[in-house]
Amino acid sequence: MKISINQLRWVVVALVLVVSLCVPVNALADGNDQPNYGSATVDGDISEWDLEVDYFAPMYRAAKSTFMIESYLYLRYDTPNETLYILVLSIDEVDILVNPGDSAYVKINNVKGVDGTYGVDGSAPDFAWYGLNAAGDRALGWEASVVLPLQTPISINVHTNVFDNGEPQTSAVANRDLFLEVLPYDYGDMIPAYQITTLAEGGPRHYAGPMRLGLTVDGELDGQNALGEIEPMMDDLAGDDEDGVEAVGNWLLTGVPMIQVTVGGCPGTCYLNGWIDWGNDLSFLEDGDQIFLDEPVTDSGLNGGVYELILDIPEGVSLSANFYARFRICQAPGLCNVVVNPLPGETAGQMTILADDEVLGEIEDYYWPFAPTAVTIQSFQVTNAATSGLLYLGGGMLALMLGVVIIGKRKRMLASPE
Repeated sequence: MKISINQLRWVVVALVLVVSLCVPVNALADGNDQPNYGSATVDGDISEWDLEVDYFAPMYRAAKSTFMIESYLYLRYDTPNETLYILVLSIDEVDILVNPGDSAYVKINNVKGVDGTYGVDGSAPDFAWYGLNAAGDRALGWEASVVLPLQTPISINVHTNVFDNGEPQTSAVANRDLFLEVLPYDYGDMIPAYQITTLAEGGPRHYAGPMRLGLTVDGELDGQNALGEIEPMMDDLAGDDEDGVEAVGNWLLTGVPMIQVTVGGCPGTCYLNGWIDWGNDLSFLEDGDQIFLDEPVTDSGLNGGVYELILDIPEGVSLSANFYARFRICQAPGLCNVVVNPLPGETAGQMTILADDEVLGEIEDYYWPFAPTAVTIQSFQVTNAATSGLLYLGGGMLALMLGVVIIGKRKRMLASPE
């Protein structure tokens, strides 16, 4: 019996679903243009790296994107120290070859900045192997650092030798040439109606990383308004980096306005400032709008940089509303305690004015809806990466079962007499 075109299409669709749902997300990703902003220690201990947030690009056999992925590239950029940190990890069942040492290298604009023959002295360029075997000839990966002054454009080539399929192979970024963009400043991205975000409006900015709210911070050329959208954070160039402050629970239902703040990269103590437009009047300047004034916070200690804080509600404020909020974190009191930086010739109370590249930290803008709506979310659950992996596996198994059924049906139809 002949198979129709439509039946063959279903078989192909099933096989595509099997492949796409079973492959990890990173294996499909083309990578980013910007690195994550932060610092690292080159010592062969990769525990400070976040393999989701710091992920940059896949590395292919022979640097050809049509070939298999054999390793992954992760990046961080320390803006104040103009240092790029690099982590390379091989995939499972593939080893990185330690010899020759100069086969593991990083090139910036086609100039080698570091390779496996370098040691560690605490300042870039540094290099350290990760997961060395007993013989010292194979590893699971390596980390390195190079001095990278702020510049554009930047071409980056990362290369390493691996042992796969019973023989040595090369693994490198696609075409041995990736675009890397380093933007030193983090801005807010509040909706345009507030007029507090762009440079022309006096929008504040911070030197991006390593001091931050949450796990990520991105760099921008100028403050990016949300282009008339209801919510802020619509124009982040490297993805939504508003991950440092969370409105805990439903304030309307509990009657308790609580937030959770996560800070990182603090060299001792950082200072948090925050504002909520309780009156929804497109201003953060009314009494009670500033909820934090140079509040000392740290990312060390038992809480790991996570704070849960109950807010004072100004008199007459109803929690059955939607609220906009802005938060800033920096390295000293008096550096980021105003919602908008003063324009040239203006003053801002007792605020200490430093050069832009001296104010380290991050600014984040939020929209928190608590007003009654036609749809109510009854529950929300966040899963970790391991659980997400199970979801991918479950989806893949479902697609596989579908493919088996369709293919089995096709075989039975082929075997049936006409």
